Amino acid sequence: MRNVHTLKDISSGHRLGSAREMELEKMLHNSIQFISELTNEYNDMQGIYSSYSKRNDRDKAKLHRNLEQAETNNRKLSDRIHQLIDEMSQLQSEIDSLNFQITHKDISPAESNDKLATKSKEIKALQSKLKTLEKNSFLAQMNLSEMDSLRLELKQAKDDLSSKEYELECLEKG
Repeated sequence: MRNVHTLKDISSGHRLGSAREMELEKMLHNSIQFISELTNEYNDMQGIYSSYSKRNDRDKAKLHRNLEQAETNNRKLSDRIHQLIDEMSQLQSEIDSLNFQITHKDISPAESNDKLATKSKEIKALQSKLKTLEKNSFLAQMNLSEMDSLRLELKQAKDDLSSKEYELECLEKG
């Protein structure tokens, strides 16, 4: 309680309105102004943190939706590829059966050529579909790779957020 003036101080040489009192008032005023500025900065940081947190939550939700959609598309694509492979196997089996019939039975060459040509066209069409699906599968894998990159970016954003929270805590305690 060294800076408190009492009536005893007046009688011992300290006067009200003295230079020391004015200096102390100025220091008090500066301290109040500093606290006010610090409070304003803290409120600004709170606003920035709130905005960043909301945006981070929206980005995280969007990323999660995109990931789920990519996984769904990848499953559908994989199912379709397996279906086409099964159809190709079935068509190859039919070609083998036709070849067997040609060699072991009397089938006209024109009839067997027509059947073989039809089956060959079907196989080529399925192979074309398979190539398209493989391209789509590759693109889906690229999307998953991009999502992994976005996950890493999200983690970095979370780390930045934690750093900002720590700074805010320091400002509050400071």
